[in-house]
Amino acid sequence: MYGGMAMATYTYSLAQTPAVFIRNGLGLLYQYRMNDALVANARNQLTRQFLESEATHLMWIDADIGFNALDIVGMILADQDVVCGMYPMKAIDWERVAQAVNEGVPAAELKSHVGSFVVRPMEGADGSASANSDGLVEVAAGGAGFMLVKRGVFEALSDQVSTYVVDGIAVKEFYTTGIDAETSELVGEDYYFCRLARSHGFKVYVAPWVRLTHTGPYVYDSQLEPNWLT
Repeated sequence: MYGGMAMATYTYSLAQTPAVFIRNGLGLLYQYRMNDALVANARNQLTRQFLESEATHLMWIDADIGFNALDIVGMILADQDVVCGMYPMKAIDWERVAQAVNEGVPAAELKSHVGSFVVRPMEGADGSASANSDGLVEVAAGGAGFMLVKRGVFEALSDQVSTYVVDGIAVKEFYTTGIDAETSELVGEDYYFCRLARSHGFKVYVAPWVRLTHTGPYVYDSQLEPNWLT
């Protein structure tokens, strides 16, 4: 939680989660980190705590994501290594909005066309995608803001990653930032993890049926119409 804050959409969604899990025969343990300046370290620390428990899956949910707990149940039942939900970036894609307007999308529905998603398709993907029998689509990487990872993935990768020490505690570096050797692009900790997992034979999927919100600040700007003054 950046600054120790959680958005209302996240808080409301989280409050519904225990009852949904209980109804579906699932248990849960909630852990969080506050005021950690390094997101990668926060994820590594929480992963360490997860591996010290007996939990079978680690579900990442950032504190600015709104979600439906039933979607997590569906992701668990899909029984895959890594499954992500796609959430919009905190930016308005005006070209996409203009395209929706040109296609006749009603004004009341334009809000669903403002964002580009945090996901990296497989290489060579032409914008289309085919789903498997569970409705999942394989991708090169997805955002860790809403990501389910099986315990076995971390256990298999544990000996393949570096270890660093914080306050005398050894922490495995599953998540870190880096530079892409081919493109020289900066790679975030979530895409780095997906690349690490895929390089060791695990697959990463997105669940297109998951509907998420991503809350953030927005600077409102406008100008008067030329004919406003007479």
